[in-house]
Amino acid sequence: MVSDTKNDFLVFKEESPLLTIPVSLGRRWKVLIVDDEVEVHTITTLVLKDYTFENRGIEFLHAHNSIEAKEIIQRNKYIGVILLDVVMEDDTAGLSLVHWIREVQRDKLVRIILRTGQPGAAPEKQVITKYDINDYKEKTELTDTKLWTTITVALRGFRDLSIINRSRLGLEKIVQASILFSERQSLVKFFEGVLTQLTSLLDADEDSILARAEGLAIHGSPGELRIVSATGSYNSYVGRRIDDLEDKQLVSLVNQSFNNKESRFIDDLYIGYMRSDDGASNVIVFRAPHSLTLEDQDIIKVFANNVGIALLNMSLSNTIEESQTELIFTLGEVVESRSIETGYHVRRVSSVTALLALSMGMTNQEAEILKLSVPLHDIGKIGISDAILSKPDALDEAELLEMRKHTIIGYNLLRGGAHKALQVAATIALTHHERWDGKGYPQGLEADNIPLVGRITCVADVFDALLHNRVYKPAWPVEMVVNYIQDNAGTQFDPKVVEAFKEKLPEILEIHGVLNDPE
Repeated sequence: MVSDTKNDFLVFKEESPLLTIPVSLGRRWKVLIVDDEVEVHTITTLVLKDYTFENRGIEFLHAHNSIEAKEIIQRNKYIGVILLDVVMEDDTAGLSLVHWIREVQRDKLVRIILRTGQPGAAPEKQVITKYDINDYKEKTELTDTKLWTTITVALRGFRDLSIINRSRLGLEKIVQASILFSERQSLVKFFEGVLTQLTSLLDADEDSILARAEGLAIHGSPGELRIVSATGSYNSYVGRRIDDLEDKQLVSLVNQSFNNKESRFIDDLYIGYMRSDDGASNVIVFRAPHSLTLEDQDIIKVFANNVGIALLNMSLSNTIEESQTELIFTLGEVVESRSIETGYHVRRVSSVTALLALSMGMTNQEAEILKLSVPLHDIGKIGISDAILSKPDALDEAELLEMRKHTIIGYNLLRGGAHKALQVAATIALTHHERWDGKGYPQGLEADNIPLVGRITCVADVFDALLHNRVYKPAWPVEMVVNYIQDNAGTQFDPKVVEAFKEKLPEILEIHGVLNDPE
């Protein structure tokens, strides 16, 4: 037979119990013969023993009643054609099996050819109308040639439907992946997701293919290209330069894609170039366990286009977020500078607070929001006079009452913000001077009635204030500050936060060393 070269490398995939899809060009087409006459099995096998379609022969499966057929269908994936007798253990056994395949198994891809030696028991018009079968033949009319023709038409239909279904599943996965890629994440996590989704998109059989599919993601600029994520045999190269790969031909192809800013398909290899707005470029390398068909390439192109858009959006989002973060820190530093304190205070307190938050069981996202919120904890000082903020002596009672208003001023400034970080910042501004024993201000909250973000910020803020010079006092030695924090657990501070502070003290001191005030 003449091979349709466009589809010589069909790869089919099982997606769910509801679907059957061909998997690899090395396998034969599966044809199930369901008939209670042994001679029918023998003759059919003999006639089709040399049959090929798309350079693939036939693997015959045999069942002599509907019960055996169900067992075989449940054990075997990717059955393309079923040659089914109507009358077996009873007059409607074959038709009942059709209903089970279509409605219970919900397999709409397998082509079912009804063969009957008793056409009167199942009239053709009635059966075709009522049951989802694809052909109806009397056994006497299936000569050698007609059987070849019937099987070819059925397999061609199965192949085409499988391609369509596989494309649909691919598009569904692209949509699902696009949703995942829209979530905020690091570049490394982003590309890990890309490789995972690309593997899922093209791979078929978890047991045999996922282990063999492999890929890597490269980020940087020409001359400084580094592998940020990888799967399969490339795993050990994460963090290394692309030139470190032993496959120098692959290195050359990757460099060509970077230099020419283009994507390429080479047999089983996909090299996808993706530009970035940060001046760097990205390349995805994916090696499939089979030659990439035109259908594979079409799916990858759509997927890559979505990934490229997601990457640009992530880059833009990160740029905006970094600008917003820097603006928040700058604003916090401006406020601190009014009280003749260096701006590093807000950065140190921010980092220490996030560290303590993670130790207290907050999620990474919650800790990140807290880190972004803390720089505004003293934003209310903007409403306090310079005379009070800069006074080197102890404040009198009126001045002290005026200074304490900064918590309420800060809260009122921030509470209307729609962003989660501003809402958390408002809570911190209002509560970071509350005390565990209820003797703090402005509300006199006690113990767990104080929001956790306020309790954590209180420890980090006091530690930093005591450890560094202030207009009203010199810096305390580290040992003295640590003792003060420990001695006031259960009175000024939440004992659990103090425990977290003691556990993380080496890392806290490292933060203070890196972000120490300049001389």
